Amino acid sequence: MFSQMYLPRRVVVGCLLFIGLVVSYFVRMALNVAIIAVAVKEHWDDTSQGIVLSAFYWGYVPTQLLGGWLTPRYGGKLVFGFGIVWASLVTIIWPYTIEYFSLTVIIRIITGLGEGVTYPAVFQLLGLWFPKTEKSFWACFLGVAPSLGTVLANGLSPVIMDNLHWESVFSIAGGFGICWGLCWFMFATDEPEDTISVTCLRIENEELDYIINNQSKQEVFLNNPSYRKILTDPAFLVIALNHFAYNWGYYVFAHWLPTYLTELNYNLNETGIMSLLPYILMPFVAIPSGFIADKFIASNKISTLNVRKLFQIIGTFIPAFFLILLSFLKPEPTFAVIIMVIALAGVPFTTAGYNSNFLDITNKYYSLLYSISNTSANIPGIVGVTLTGYILDVSNHNWSIVFLLAAIIYIVPAVLYCFIAKGEIIDFDEEPLPNNNSRYAIQY
Repeated sequence: MFSQMYLPRRVVVGCLLFIGLVVSYFVRMALNVAIIAVAVKEHWDDTSQGIVLSAFYWGYVPTQLLGGWLTPRYGGKLVFGFGIVWASLVTIIWPYTIEYFSLTVIIRIITGLGEGVTYPAVFQLLGLWFPKTEKSFWACFLGVAPSLGTVLANGLSPVIMDNLHWESVFSIAGGFGICWGLCWFMFATDEPEDTISVTCLRIENEELDYIINNQSKQEVFLNNPSYRKILTDPAFLVIALNHFAYNWGYYVFAHWLPTYLTELNYNLNETGIMSLLPYILMPFVAIPSGFIADKFIASNKISTLNVRKLFQIIGTFIPAFFLILLSFLKPEPTFAVIIMVIALAGVPFTTAGYNSNFLDITNKYYSLLYSISNTSANIPGIVGVTLTGYILDVSNHNWSIVFLLAAIIYIVPAVLYCFIAKGEIIDFDEEPLPNNNSRYAIQY
């Protein structure tokens, strides 16, 4: 047993990762509510607001693969920490650029550049720090962080704006990120075996042995992945397409829901509270979905592939149905909010669908497949958010078009998924390469 009062170091690293992801989404989403005040002050139309909101993803998308390249070379600690601190510092600067539209867009792009490298580092640290018997729990736990970060951004922003001023939203979000960065660099290391890095906490030998003895490490460079195979495999491409669909709904409504609620005549405080309701409920859908799916698979009564299809259909058809309902009924405000909350809260059923399917089709290239998929899946942050602003401008704020478009984007990939998806390992190997003993390069 570990010595008395010893806090396992993997728990410290896991909690710091969780807080870091929460902060990163707070920084990313800080503009969602504040832009209502900024748009009035600067006389921005909906198209301009859409450009500013989406600019983050212009930087975020290209640096997904860069993060995957940097992490094995410089370690997850440096890449993850630097990315969030970078984005936090730039966020503090952003309010001082709003009088110059081009500059304010550029600063948001630079913010995205910093955060784009973070998720590949997260997967690397998960693989290095946690035994195989704990990976699922920590993956689900960290998966809750984006929703909580969105809740903080949408919930705290109106309070901050009421009691201070709108610029303070960005100062506080960026300040959280810098404070977190200090803790991260003080306490985290790249891997349990790291005895070189400066840290305030050292792992005990007993915990180190426990992690090492329960790892299923495999060097990345034992095999050379075939990008041709990956990019032409229908089963992988349909996962990536559903990843794209999930993010379309998540990003469009995360950024535009506060605006929709203000048009239903809710005040700023009510808008902040109501816009966070779906994201409060999302963890209570996502985590049980993973647990139930694992139980189905363990029972051997339903195949892995059929479990994935079941949860993918539930997680796409529920939101699509309610978005279509919202488009045609045009209900009174309270009922509209209820329908929207149900629609968005139902989407995380797909965490046991397409999202878990990455783990089914590979046992070596999970982080590589995810980084490729995540690159295309974040395009909705650019196209979806900007297009929504344009649609609202040219249609005299006809939200039905926005809702119907999202419903179609949910349904079509899900139907294709049911016909094309696979539930077994797919060969993505090229010719084997000589062994490379890169310190950080593992698969899990």
